[in-house]
Amino acid sequence: MDLASTLLRENSIRFSEPTSWPDKYEGRFYLASYESLNVSDETIPKLYAQCFTIKQISEAQTKTYIQTGGLSARAVMFKINLSRFRKAILEKIDTSRRDLYEGLVCYDLKDKEIKELHRKSSKYHNDIVKDFGLHTYLSLLLIKRKAFDYENEFRFFIVDRTDYTGKGIDQNSAKYLSIEITWSSVIDGILIDDNCTQNEEEQFKSLCRDYGINDRIIRRFRLYEMGDNVVMEN
Repeated sequence: MDLASTLLRENSIRFSEPTSWPDKYEGRFYLASYESLNVSDETIPKLYAQCFTIKQISEAQTKTYIQTGGLSARAVMFKINLSRFRKAILEKIDTSRRDLYEGLVCYDLKDKEIKELHRKSSKYHNDIVKDFGLHTYLSLLLIKRKAFDYENEFRFFIVDRTDYTGKGIDQNSAKYLSIEITWSSVIDGILIDDNCTQNEEEQFKSLCRDYGINDRIIRRFRLYEMGDNVVMEN
């Protein structure tokens, strides 16, 4: 609940460079050098990403943001309207130098296959190096290990056409990009942890009202007592 409250107060969302992702398998293709492919710099741009889940209830995403103690232990999930979110981001980024891309994460490969994807012995190697371009590069950044397929991630990328990483980048150079967003314009529903006290719920509802969000779209949920098909009702 702390994070949700902060997002509302700051009216922003943070995109991060893949160097900040904790999973080493996810960042490997962003950190890689593509000099041997003889592609133009524009093919390997610097970018920032934000991840969502397409599941209405996701244990993985919920536990990622729950911390121990206080409001940080209370989960809050925003149901985002995809088309309005996309429009809101495009209105705020400098489209003369940045583009917005999006895609579903692919969970088809195992650890070893991802680790050896760049080798000529890999059955995927020819598919990658043939006509290598921005689309191929972004598809590599949508690969995640098969063990995580329960997450059902969907990613947005903000691609910088003026900054390139084709020769590999410093692993310690993680940066973030904050985009201004009016959350009331993109949120269709909010689920809050049933462990919240009545006072905590009322405080959060009051905050939502302060930022133009109708508290009628807020519902409580119990993570282990809900199915996958949750319908948000007014």
